[in-house]
Amino acid sequence: MARALLVLVDADTEPEGGREKALDKRLRDADQEPRKKGERIALWVPKRQLETWIHFLTHGKADEETDYKREHGRRSPEYKPAAERFAHLLEKRRPLPSNVMPSLKKAAVEFERIRTPRSKRSTPTRKP
Repeated sequence: MARALLVLVDADTEPEGGREKALDKRLRDADQEPRKKGERIALWVPKRQLETWIHFLTHGKADEETDYKREHGRRSPEYKPAAERFAHLLEKRRPLPSNVMPSLKKAAVEFERIRTPRSKRSTPTRKP
């Protein structure tokens, strides 16, 4: 069985790449190596918050500065259809809409790191 890890953390108001750098630092502080090329670890960092992606995937537009948490609370019925739409786009490798925000576009690229390999080639794994 191929193992993979998907890390999802909101960027909140951090600058572009801030969360990624913080996670790299945490790995170094724990005496772990940074992610290697080909390692099946994907990092999704919605700029602002996950609700930004939910809003885009359900309404077709969103910006990365607006706080959408009030509109899409924890029990929002829009989470599931948004997740299903994104999963469908990723599964079929469909192009994302042209007005997609950069963080969601980057998530699609990151997903390729954990996509189940079509061949039985060896992929690096971390030691516990």
